[in-house]
Amino acid sequence: MDASRASPIKAAYVPIFMKGTSGFLSLLSILLLAAPVSFSHAEFARVGYINSASSAWENYTQLFDHTYTHIITTFLIPDGTGAIDPYDAAKPVVVEEGDNPFGIVLINRAQAQGSKVLVSIGGSTVSYKVYTDIASDPNAKANFIANVIDFVSTYDYDGVDANFEGWGGGKKAADRDIVDQLILDLAQNVKDACPGALFTVTLAPLYYLPASPSATVVNSDLIDMAHHMSYDFMSQKYPPNGPFRMPGSVLWLAWDEGTVERSVWGAFSYLYAKGYNLSKITGGIPFYLTDHSSWDSVRNDTDWSLVSLHASYLEKQHPADSRWVNDPEAIEAKIAEYKKIGLSGVMEWQVGKEGTTGDLSQALYDAATKQDPLVMPLTINFMPPLADCPGSYRRDSGGAYGLRGDYGWQSH
Repeated sequence: MDASRASPIKAAYVPIFMKGTSGFLSLLSILLLAAPVSFSHAEFARVGYINSASSAWENYTQLFDHTYTHIITTFLIPDGTGAIDPYDAAKPVVVEEGDNPFGIVLINRAQAQGSKVLVSIGGSTVSYKVYTDIASDPNAKANFIANVIDFVSTYDYDGVDANFEGWGGGKKAADRDIVDQLILDLAQNVKDACPGALFTVTLAPLYYLPASPSATVVNSDLIDMAHHMSYDFMSQKYPPNGPFRMPGSVLWLAWDEGTVERSVWGAFSYLYAKGYNLSKITGGIPFYLTDHSSWDSVRNDTDWSLVSLHASYLEKQHPADSRWVNDPEAIEAKIAEYKKIGLSGVMEWQVGKEGTTGDLSQALYDAATKQDPLVMPLTINFMPPLADCPGSYRRDSGGAYGLRGDYGWQSH
């Protein structure tokens, strides 16, 4: 990859949603009669997460040539008093330059090539109660906001990613509402203290989507992007990382919010029906297999170009076992679908899973910057969430993962 290449700019992908033939014909008539349409230009976001403790990042050239528009380092770990520790719970990091493999020198190196570098707060190891405790105590809240701003300023970050992942654990809608306000207050203070700072949030995997930051938060002018973990179906017993389409399948959602198609497409259908602005959301892709082994560990197991891409999963199955893989072809296919939906970009977890080779990052860059013609009219027929299952079906009580994957259903 050429470190001097210019940032590619593409026409923004403008989704037009409609239901039924009459909507299609009406829109077509308007387009034929209207003046030529002009589209604003925006770069399709390419968001790469890294675990800042896990590698000697100076060897990862894909982080320093604008392959990624945004790099997010993980994690700042908060506690209920508003204090934050600058390390991932599993891999301590000393943040002084020379000890931290992604410190201020590398942050500035990535920024020099046009990438924005954000720091992420939270992750899956932090209980949601930490955030409700912070939000409910004015002193803890003020301490938390001040500590975040100080860290961002000290290490020259471009912004903050609120990765408040505590989706389960008895979380209620009222808890989500309290933390929604904490997110907005944090975003406002970060932007006031650090002019030009970015602020992003993460959305939950499919089952827990109702527990995500609300549409009010995501659609707010304070939020620049929301990253949807659309690949993660909260189960390693359902072999693929999550089917892209699975017509006829059903998944019960948390908080008894009904059912959706058990697929990535079903997740975006839900978000659209709930009023989320999809043009602010990135769709996820994992750089690991379903057993969480890395792409780097299986790259040379076979000639992946000869393995067929599954039409529903948009992934490939390892020829020797049941694990599923995202190779360069799978990445291209998923990004093409994300563009059709009208998302703002793609996010991946994580750059380190491909090693320093950078082939998956290159595939992500190529697919995201591909100059596809905009075909009008664009028809993405999202349907509302599926109706309740027929009376012959009930919630699956077959175990933690269910007989149809997590939180599925079965006939009786």
